[in-house]
Order: sequence, then structure tokens, then C-alpha cells
Amino acid sequence: MKPLQPEEQAPRDARTAEINRVFAAVERIGTNGALIVLAGCFAGYLFGVLEPYVALDRLPGLIGEGVEAYVRANDIPTGWDWLALLAYGDMLTLAGLVLLVSVVASAYLALIPILWRHKDRIYLLLVVLQLAVFALAASGWLDAGGH
Repeated sequence: MKPLQPEEQAPRDARTAEINRVFAAVERIGTNGALIVLAGCFAGYLFGVLEPYVALDRLPGLIGEGVEAYVRANDIPTGWDWLALLAYGDMLTLAGLVLLVSVVASAYLALIPILWRHKDRIYLLLVVLQLAVFALAASGWLDAGGH
């Protein structure tokens, strides 16, 4: 098998560089933005600017109990129903965490037009399948013991 000549490698290298650049940019911007939102929400909660759903003074007694006991003791809705509590500082902080973990999905979404333009069907399929896995995991249809 004959090795590729440098001129034959250039398009693949340029495509790879573009993919890496876009993915890294979305990751950097998304992560920094999400961390700012998360820090702001948490500071608002911690300093009492945002009213908490669960009072701070109750946390030491609940901290070692586990998620199920915490949710039960505080009557916190599970699944996506917790979104109704976003007016509270502690729940808004959870939204900041959701924003942070969604950065990877955003980076994958940003790759779709590049992969489509380069007709890179295999990687496009892999990205779409990964996004489908993310969506399925977030849907709550898999009763896997999450929140």
C-alpha cells in the first residue's frame, strides 16, 4: 500500500483542523459562560439574594442522607418537574449545572454543518447518534436512577 503524499493529506488535515478549532471554541466559550452563570446563581443563593427552596441551615442535617432522602425530605419534584422551581436560588444553581453539562452537546451540534459540508458521513452519523444518546439520557425515559 502506497503512503499518501503530502498534497493528498492536506484536505483531511484542513478538515480535521477546522473540526478541532470549532469544537474547542464552542467548548471554551460554552464552559466559560456556563461557569459564570453557575457562579452567579450559586453566589445569589449563598448570599441570600435568591430565596432558596431548601434553607441553608437545613443542609448539614441532610448532607449525608443521599439523594433520595434529600428529595423526599424536601418534597422536591423529580425528572423535569424541578424546572418549575427555577425561581429559587438552589434550583437555579442546578440549572447552571445543566447548562455546564450541555456544553459538549452544543459542541457536537456545531460540528454537524462542517461534517455535512465535507460529506463525512461516518463521523456525521456518529455525532448524530451521540446527540441521540444525550437526548435519550436527558429525556428520563431510561429509569436509570438519575434525579
